[in-house]
Amino acid sequence: MKKLFVIVVVTMIALTTNAQVYIGGSLGFSKSNHKINYSNENNTTDLGIIPEFGYQINENSAIGLEIGYFSSENTSINVAINQLKITPYLRYNIVNVSDKIKLFGNLSAGYESQEQEGLYSINGWTLELGAGLSISVTDKIHVIAKTTFLSYKQLGNEKNDPKWEILQYSFNPLSTSMGIQFYL
Repeated sequence: MKKLFVIVVVTMIALTTNAQVYIGGSLGFSKSNHKINYSNENNTTDLGIIPEFGYQINENSAIGLEIGYFSSENTSINVAINQLKITPYLRYNIVNVSDKIKLFGNLSAGYESQEQEGLYSINGWTLELGAGLSISVTDKIHVIAKTTFLSYKQLGNEKNDPKWEILQYSFNPLSTSMGIQFYL
């Protein structure tokens, strides 16, 4: 038993010597205005709060978890939707622009729940691919900006009517989230 404990402690020390734990969060904002069927206008505003924590495995790789709450309001049809997302992610630095600026790719898969009060409630899983920019203000503080440009969602409810499958591809600068990370 003592040998097992020593092996676990030595392994944990070896794993954490080059790794750093971070906590932080982002605020997201999105605004869209487009035509539906070339006649009806659709105005949507989204606001999100996304706390996160992660583990920097090495200089280029990190794993983490985001728990996000989003509120969406469509003023064209007077509808409000609340959304909860729990998404583990894998982040990889693609390009080191300088010592302080890094461009990263982000892959996440997780759970999503949406509810429109009194009308519907759906949940399911989501898969997202995105990119971002990390700027190192100090060794312990990083400012990040990130966006999702490809996502797939499969959502439904207990009755399974209807089961939604959504594939989105977009690059919208107005759907970027900005945040900060504190390395412990």
